[in-house]
Amino acid sequence: MTKMSKQLYTHLLRFEPLGSFFFGDESVNAEDGSMFYFQRSRYYPQQTTLLGTIRYQLLKQNGAFETHRERIKEGYDAKALIGEASFDAFTPNQSFGGIKQLSPVFVLNVANQPLFECLTVANETLELAQSPNWTAEVAFKEEKITWQNHSIVKAYDSKQGFSESYADKCLKIHSKSDIYTSLNEKIGINKPKEDEAHNNEGFFKLQYRRFKKGYAFGCYVNLKEDAALQDTYVTMGKERSLFKMTVIPSNSTFEEQIPLLPSLSGGIWLLSDTFAFPEILNKCTFTINDVISFRNIQTKLSTKNHFARPASKKDSDIWKPDNRLQLLKRGSILFPIPDKRQELIDSLNYSHFQTIGYNYFTEL
Repeated sequence: MTKMSKQLYTHLLRFEPLGSFFFGDESVNAEDGSMFYFQRSRYYPQQTTLLGTIRYQLLKQNGAFETHRERIKEGYDAKALIGEASFDAFTPNQSFGGIKQLSPVFVLNVANQPLFECLTVANETLELAQSPNWTAEVAFKEEKITWQNHSIVKAYDSKQGFSESYADKCLKIHSKSDIYTSLNEKIGINKPKEDEAHNNEGFFKLQYRRFKKGYAFGCYVNLKEDAALQDTYVTMGKERSLFKMTVIPSNSTFEEQIPLLPSLSGGIWLLSDTFAFPEILNKCTFTINDVISFRNIQTKLSTKNHFARPASKKDSDIWKPDNRLQLLKRGSILFPIPDKRQELIDSLNYSHFQTIGYNYFTEL
């Protein structure tokens, strides 16, 4: 969403972990279904994780479940409250009932001020400089491509690379070591299957993340008036990490919290992981970007309580899609070709992704 697309939110949700947490990705499981020995948590929950948590809490807090078990009551209009199904990347115009809009997840400090991920060099925001004498030739698909008279990043050292840091509204830079403690390692074990006497590959090592005191995850949500949500404790991620969810009334926009990066004027800053087709890079003079994998467990609305491992095919009420997407990672910067700028912006505006907090960006 650009600065022109301002969405007013009704609540700020603060998710404060009560210990270490683990958010998995596609590196957790090998293609044959076996577990990799070494697993490291992502820094953020997926937007679909937040969406699922909010949908579940809306059902629980609005009396949708049966008294003695968490099954939706027969005849209860759950569709009006949370929508018909979970997010599907290939189904546009989905409705999630009382959830009108979800912002990207971000880090909150103790004063509930959002911190946004950005790339830095030597703990400073990136600054561009023109280099009229700089020319490079690169062979690509048997063609030679020449770059000349393009901007370069000041003080960049290819050996050191870029650092992933956080910027607040006042443009103060916070390193990840300011926010996260050292990784917390735990040893896990998979139970052997019924037809196995033992499982020699059952052991694995997990690296959990942990915030320093005062930090939490946050997101804005726009709820309909009849969708009540209150403070509670929720579980998210691998091993069902425990979080305190605080619901704070809000009357602000996500966009007004975004810091300005004047040194990157002309660029497009991705404030969330972003879906786009690879051809989008042809509309850029250059980019500073990374990618992150995306795939989510999907469910249909039913009265069943899903506890078993999801199926791989769409033959039940819960499944994991075969398709895995590669999203542009939050914090990336795109610099459009001047006459293709609007084309690039249009290529980022996927409304069904933006509904749940993906594909948010700002023009610098």
